[in-house]
Amino acid sequence: MWLAVQNRLPTADRLIKWNIHCCATCVLCNQENESLDHLLHKCSYTRHIKQQVMAIFRYVQQQRNLEDEVQMLVRISKKKTMRAKLFVMLWTEMLYMVWLQRNEKVFRGHVLSCDPVCRQILFRVACRAADSMRQLMIPAR
Repeated sequence: MWLAVQNRLPTADRLIKWNIHCCATCVLCNQENESLDHLLHKCSYTRHIKQQVMAIFRYVQQQRNLEDEVQMLVRISKKKTMRAKLFVMLWTEMLYMVWLQRNEKVFRGHVLSCDPVCRQILFRVACRAADSMRQLMIPAR
């Protein structure tokens, strides 16, 4: 998370600046060049995962770019509510899983579809969350 917020993840745009030969196109969506903003905010693969995971909160992405989204996350992280803590946990886990999938595609040539990734994110957060936080993850009927 720290590397992402500091724009230090070795995305294709940064690797190319370092004169490392690699494909500039995002390996997850094959639609645009890979940058941190694209990978974590604009990529159709990431957006689909984010929509599914954040549906728990009825959250709809409204930020124009990753910087705005991080600022929103910082504001939420300062709150002490369980809902805020859960939101940050889900967002952080989502970021980590997208990065893992990106690396799986780059280094091993395959990537999981969005649904299993979403299930993994929810499972991993549920395992770390307190019982009261887990209750917030159950959809209201």
